[in-house]
Amino acid sequence: MQYLLMNIVLLLLNIIILGSLGYYFWSFYKLSTRAKKVNYLVFGILITMLSISLILSIVGIILNRIDNVNKTALYVWVVSQIMTIICIVFLFLFSQSLCVGLNDKAILLLGEQIKNKDIIKIINDTNSPKVFVFYKQGKRTTKCIKFSTKMLKPSFFDEKILGIKVEDEDAKLYIKNSNKK
Repeated sequence: MQYLLMNIVLLLLNIIILGSLGYYFWSFYKLSTRAKKVNYLVFGILITMLSISLILSIVGIILNRIDNVNKTALYVWVVSQIMTIICIVFLFLFSQSLCVGLNDKAILLLGEQIKNKDIIKIINDTNSPKVFVFYKQGKRTTKCIKFSTKMLKPSFFDEKILGIKVEDEDAKLYIKNSNKK
């Protein structure tokens, strides 16, 4: 009985995650932007893992109806749970690298945006293959988002759209100097 309840909870969790991911992607896709980049490979891997986890949780529910299969149902639940946890952790850590768009007012990410007036500096790091976007959040807090140059070239952040020039410099040195102020 407890495996059945765990599989039902996992099924609902997967449905919620897949639904919200689909909603955010559809909302991002419909936005009018002047430049847009979507990492379809990572997005596809996430959707595939969540779909497999969803199917495994359904299989776990079906296996619970059969007597003497509790170990198999437990193994199915564990695999499904691990896949779901990997997807959740990835979404929390790397959601900004899934979708990026530019329009005249903001840099658009999956489910959020950074207004152009809040952007402090965009740096093409000379020591690593990354592009850093420094922006203000609130009155005093400065935040940073890193993008791999494999996903976004520095030329993606067009000065004509954002009004901010991408500068080539050492991002660590910039962070160190800005923390002293």
